[in-house]
Amino acid sequence: MRFFIVFVAIAGIAAMFTTGCDTASQNPSVEGVIQNAGGLQVILERTELPNSRKTLGKTEAGADGSFSIPLEKSLEPGLYQLSVGAKRIGFPIDDSPATLTINGNISTLDRYEAEVSGSPSAVEFAASMQGLINQTMDAPAALQAVKGSSNPYYALNLLLTVTQGQIAGQLPLFKEISTKLAAAHPGSTDA
Repeated sequence: MRFFIVFVAIAGIAAMFTTGCDTASQNPSVEGVIQNAGGLQVILERTELPNSRKTLGKTEAGADGSFSIPLEKSLEPGLYQLSVGAKRIGFPIDDSPATLTINGNISTLDRYEAEVSGSPSAVEFAASMQGLINQTMDAPAALQAVKGSSNPYYALNLLLTVTQGQIAGQLPLFKEISTKLAAAHPGSTDA
């Protein structure tokens, strides 16, 4: 009888802790609120280098612009794009966030005037893009950020952005990033 009481007590405590847990870790997603985007289609894609994309999920934004794209598993390291109507925002993922949140306004989304959270690499990239767009960061400073970054997906995405995909002039840097990417993510098709 004593064993039964102890077992029930432990099971009850465990149930209290598990029911109070955040479900985001159990149900990974990309979510947020994009103001003035009510009814627009929201699409999450993974960029497959060199020039293709794989759709991971899509949904329609609610009347208030809220959206949630449930995922089967957390985002894997790579390059991603979120499209809301005709506006797009790209971002690297170098970790495996359970939930990535993007909040902003449809009119400024493609200028990276959005709050991004859940992945340090996506946050860092959004800040760099805001700097480039607002001209508080120029191309040479962006290339220095690429060279100094320990995050290969951030560096790759920023390099591709700054060079507009024309990496011939930055081939040694591209090869260095590719080597870092292969070391950090063995088996990646992006390296």
